[in-house]
Amino acid sequence: MISVSLRAGNIEALEWSVDILCRWRQSFDIDDYPYRAPSWHSSALNLYYLNQPLDSPQWHAALNGLEFNQGDVNIVCFSNVIKDLRLIVICELIRASNKENVVKIKTLVDSLVKDSGGSNVPDPLRTASDIIGAYIRQLDWGKYSDNAYGNWLGECRRLFNDSDNEKKVSGRVYTSRGRSNVQSQSEFFVQTAIYFSRKEWVLTPELQSTICSELFSYKNRESILYELNGWISIAEGYTKTLIAEEDSTHISILYSNEDARDLIENFIRSMKQAISEIKEFQKESLRLAQIDLSVVEGFSQEASRYFLDEDKKDFYPLSLFKIELFDCLEPGYQREYTFTNVDKYKFTTEIRSGSEGSNKEFYANFLPDRIKLEIFRSIFDFNYLYHLQCYSAEKAIEYIVEYIPSVENPILFVSSSSVLNLLNRATYQKELLIGFDISYGRRKEKNYICTLEGCDIYRAQYKDVKDCFLISRDVLDTIAVQKTNDNGVVSVEYGLEHKDHLFGSIKYTYSMDVRLSAEPGLSRSMRFTVHDNLRSM
Repeated sequence: MISVSLRAGNIEALEWSVDILCRWRQSFDIDDYPYRAPSWHSSALNLYYLNQPLDSPQWHAALNGLEFNQGDVNIVCFSNVIKDLRLIVICELIRASNKENVVKIKTLVDSLVKDSGGSNVPDPLRTASDIIGAYIRQLDWGKYSDNAYGNWLGECRRLFNDSDNEKKVSGRVYTSRGRSNVQSQSEFFVQTAIYFSRKEWVLTPELQSTICSELFSYKNRESILYELNGWISIAEGYTKTLIAEEDSTHISILYSNEDARDLIENFIRSMKQAISEIKEFQKESLRLAQIDLSVVEGFSQEASRYFLDEDKKDFYPLSLFKIELFDCLEPGYQREYTFTNVDKYKFTTEIRSGSEGSNKEFYANFLPDRIKLEIFRSIFDFNYLYHLQCYSAEKAIEYIVEYIPSVENPILFVSSSSVLNLLNRATYQKELLIGFDISYGRRKEKNYICTLEGCDIYRAQYKDVKDCFLISRDVLDTIAVQKTNDNGVVSVEYGLEHKDHLFGSIKYTYSMDVRLSAEPGLSRSMRFTVHDNLRSM
C-alpha cells in the first residue's frame, strides 16, 4: 500500500499506510511479551532463520553458545523485519521527496525513525549502529546464508519501482532490477546514520561481536568493510557539497545545512573508528591462521600441469618437442621464479572458504612465458651452419626460399618485425609475395603465420633478437623435466619473513633442459639477421 500511494503521490493514503507500519508491533502485542534480551548475535537474525534446524551451523553461531528460546527468537526476528521494512520505506520516502511534498514526507520519515514501541523489546531505530546493523543484515552475506532473506527484501524494494518493473527512457525499456538490492539505498542509509550522529558513536558490543563471529567469513567481512568505506565516500561527498555551495538547499530532509557539517564530521570519525576495529580483527585472525600445505600443493600441481597435462602442455613451442621426465637433472638446469607481496589469506583454509579460488591459475601463468624463453634461447643459440645478413624483409624472404629445399622437414621461426609485417601484409596484398608459393590457410595455432614453399612459419616470441631461424623440425628433440614427486615437476614454497607478517613470497622451482638433436644430417640450419633499419644494398 505504501509503494502504491507513493507512486500515485497520494499523501493522505501514504500517511495512513505509514501509520499502520508504525503500529505493527502493537498490533501483534509484541511489546507485552516478557522478552529477556539474551546475548545472542541478534542483529543477524531474520525470518529465514526460523526455517533452519536448531543443529545447523547457522544457529550454532547465532546463539553464541547460549540456550535457544523460541519465544525470544520470534520476537528478535520479527523486530528485525520491522526495522528493515521501516528503513526500506524511509529510504524510498527520502528518494521521493521534493519541494512540494518535503514537509509531509519529513513528518512521515520522523514517525518511522522515532521509536513508538514498548520498553524492553528490541527497539527499531535508535543509533547509527542500528542503521549499520540493519544494512549488514539486509545484505544477507553471511557464511551460511543462501540470500533468501535478501531476495525477499529485494522484492519489497521492487514494489517501489515503476509499475510492471519497467521504465522507458528515450524510447528504450529498462528494468528496475538494479534498485532491488540494498546498495541502491546506501545513500539514504548514510543520511539516516548521519542523522543519528549528534555525537561520535561506536558500534554496539552486540553488533561488533556479530560481525566478528562465525556467522561471517573473512571474505564476508572484507565485503562489509568495502561497503562501509563506500559510506564514508558518500559522506565526504556531502562535505564537499557543503563547502562548494554554502547557500544550497538541504542535502537531506533529515537535517539542515547548519547541522550537517558537525553531523557528517561525527559520522566520518565514528565510521573510521568502527572500520579500524573490524580491520584489526581481520589482521589478527589472519596472523593466527596456519598456512595450509594442501593449498601450497595445489599451486604446485597447477604449475606442473603445463608440463604434464594434455590440455596445458599442448602450447607453442612446447608442443614441438617430446617431454620426458627424469628423476634428476644437473643443478645448472634448475630455475626459480618468485612472487613477492602475496597475501597469506590465499594459503589458509582456516579463514578462507574451500569454495573460494586461490588464484593458483593466475600465479602459474608465468610458466608459459618462461618456458618459451628457455626454448627460444636454446633454438637461437643453436650451432647454425650459415649466418646470413639481410638488409630488407624482401631480401630475407628470397634467401629463406632459396635455402628451404636444403633443409629436411623445415620450420622457420621469425622474430624480425619487418619480416613479420611483410608476411602479415601479404595476406591482403597478394602482389607483395606474388612470386612465391605461400599459403595462409587455416591457422594451426595462434603463433602460426603461414606456409612458405612447404615450410611452416611461426612467430618467435623472443625480443632479444630480430632474426629468422630456419631449422629442421627434427632438431627439436626433447624437453627433459625433473620430477619433484609422484604428481608434479614444479615445487612451490610459500613463506613469510616473520610469523606475524600478512604477506609473503611464493617461490616456484623447476628443472628443464631443452635438448636439440646434434645429428650431422640435421645440421643444415640457417640464421638470417635482418637489419630492419637499413635499406637494401
